[in-house]
Amino acid sequence: MRYFIGGPGQKFCRREFETDTGTGPVTIAVTADAHSYVCAYCQKLRSDGNDGNWLMGGSFIKYHLFLDGKRLGVGPFRGIRNGNRVEHIFPAGSLASGKHVIACLMRMEQQGIAIEIRAGGQVIADSASAFRQCSANEFLSPVCWTRPEISSYFKGDIGPGELFEHLQGEFEPEGWMNAGFDDSSWEECTPKQWEGVPEKAEWNYRIEPESPERIVPLGNGSFLIDFGREAIAQIEMTAPEAAYVELRLGEELMNDKCVRFQLRADTCYQELWHFARAGQTLSHFGVREFRYAEVHGFPGELSRENFRRRVIHAPFRSDAVRFVSSNPELNRIWELCRYTVEATAMDLYTDCFTRERICYEADSYVNMLANFAVDSAAPAAKRSVKYMISHPTWPCEWMQMMIPVYYEYYMHTADAETIRENWKELVRKASYLHLLENGLVKRFPLEIIVDWPINLRDGCEIDADYVAIPHFLLYGNLRKLAFLAKEIGEEDCFTPAADAMLPVIRSAFWNPERRLFVDHRGSGHSSLHTNVWALWNRVVPPEDCENVVDFIVSKGMACGIYNAQYVLDVLFEYGRAEQALALLLDDGPCSWRNMLKAGATITTEAWNCSQKANMSWAHPWGASPANAIVRHLCGLMPTLPGWKQYRLEPLKINGLQFTLDYTLPNGEKIHYSTNETEGE
Repeated sequence: MRYFIGGPGQKFCRREFETDTGTGPVTIAVTADAHSYVCAYCQKLRSDGNDGNWLMGGSFIKYHLFLDGKRLGVGPFRGIRNGNRVEHIFPAGSLASGKHVIACLMRMEQQGIAIEIRAGGQVIADSASAFRQCSANEFLSPVCWTRPEISSYFKGDIGPGELFEHLQGEFEPEGWMNAGFDDSSWEECTPKQWEGVPEKAEWNYRIEPESPERIVPLGNGSFLIDFGREAIAQIEMTAPEAAYVELRLGEELMNDKCVRFQLRADTCYQELWHFARAGQTLSHFGVREFRYAEVHGFPGELSRENFRRRVIHAPFRSDAVRFVSSNPELNRIWELCRYTVEATAMDLYTDCFTRERICYEADSYVNMLANFAVDSAAPAAKRSVKYMISHPTWPCEWMQMMIPVYYEYYMHTADAETIRENWKELVRKASYLHLLENGLVKRFPLEIIVDWPINLRDGCEIDADYVAIPHFLLYGNLRKLAFLAKEIGEEDCFTPAADAMLPVIRSAFWNPERRLFVDHRGSGHSSLHTNVWALWNRVVPPEDCENVVDFIVSKGMACGIYNAQYVLDVLFEYGRAEQALALLLDDGPCSWRNMLKAGATITTEAWNCSQKANMSWAHPWGASPANAIVRHLCGLMPTLPGWKQYRLEPLKINGLQFTLDYTLPNGEKIHYSTNETEGE
């Protein structure tokens, strides 16, 4: 039995409790409202009974939990199943005997929050009684009443799952998180019983304080702040005296004095904070994604002591994998992708936190492989794999990519239980097996997307019947499903279907004159994407592989960042490692080095801003070099599920020297260095 308090709205909530000597380690269990999502309109009018996960409504973070004035954590995660509540357990250590205060700042839409304080396996206090609350709506004001010009015309919204926070410090009760605070004027919480069983969060967000790398005074109380790299974070600021301080955040600079606070992703990070007293500290409730800050009206000198950020992300082992090479540019690209994974993994793999907080299937495939490349533990992988089944997205091939996601997840973890648990839904939603008629599908469901943005599809023709790319994915997926079926003891009805399908699609989409695949049956056009996906799914006859690979080499990186994953894959796998490395190290407009030149510290949504006007500067589907380096250049990947066996076949390319130290999930260390193998 759990007792929910708070209800809808923004609340300060607290209670005091006592512990005796020898109580033992204390944990605080918190269960909060489930996350909600925007209406079916934004789901492209889905008719398959799924709410999807397009643009979270409400608030991404619903509570900040404090014990004796110190922050214990934030939460909750999005539920694996739609509408599920998630329970987080926060360790509080051994508490001294005497009075303590559990406090919570919350933003809820439904019943609120349930809290249990546990010690020695027993509940010593909970939210069934003694909690008191007062409104935080005026403190966390979504409208800037003091300076109407900030809110009076539309500059962009705050982003999904967030509200503007024009903090009004006079409405924050001073000392409310500490023992002895007089809360007699607060109302007593009325608990509501809940007999449900919440999901259990296997881990909590890591919250890390960071100081600015650079603070530039601009005069008249204005400052430009650079944290050195982008992160999902919150600002915490302390003012030496009462003042109104305007805060602007952004991913990039307009010039050397101005932050682009109206982000390209149509998000606006501009807020006014009122410090009501000297020494008051104010901080965000929600999260923003930013590198730079601009402050106006600060009273006195802004310093690393009074201006910082709290970075929030999933647990990450920064020492789990080390790669260094003799090529400085390759090292920079590795670090760009490594940090991308560290900075962007939250409760799930998410495309970006500025515009769409969605766990897209295809994004997650690249994100997960990159995650396994830089930290094999990858705590977000399991949650994401489970979440996708009940929160599918809208593109045709993205739905199909759930099968490669499950396949790679199983190869890295040997987690057969998760595969079995979701097997029927995986086959039903993602296999498209039932659509086959004589080896072909006339019209696939949902929207065929090929690549993103649209202008990077190399002219691929998809407005037609019998489009090639989803056929190739369907065939490759049947092979993967056949493997998984045998692993978990399910019937293999996929191998016969794949065997029957292969000659049909080879015939339907093959141009014998050019010896290339065309975009759809009857088309005369052969795009890079169609032929990459044919190779990636093992559709190309062996005798024609060389010609198809030559065509891909001739095209270069004529695709978006998403399809770069598969271009690198096929070039490495089909004996063109030198050309793959050349693309990886290229410094042209469509390259990772160009991202770095532009100032990106996390991989971007498009190669450059000219390709996508509303580009996100933090899109982890661009981190494919991380897994290309480990899987292909270093030649390290599992050959049996769960790394029971693996291969280590490093490539020798153009005298490149490199060292890889990789920690397997079981703790085993793998070390390879070209310097140590020369002459062998």
